[in-house]
Amino acid sequence: MLNFQTYHCTECDDFIDPRRVNLGYMTCLGCGERAAREVKHCIVPLHKSSYTVLPAASARALLPGINNKGGFFR
Repeated sequence: MLNFQTYHCTECDDFIDPRRVNLGYMTCLGCGERAAREVKHCIVPLHKSSYTVLPAASARALLPGINNKGGFFR
């Protein structure tokens, strides 16, 4: 006998794929997409490195010193 457990979205009470729950998500794809689009972010380059993602709220304060070669900003 197979035991299937059903999971429901915490936002809209729709069914969620158990594989999505195993990844730690408790929302369906539609609600997860909507929540992800509400978050604002800024992508900036680091000196001699790759790019990093900063939250938009703190990006303005962090941007002046983020790509500084000497690592010191006044």
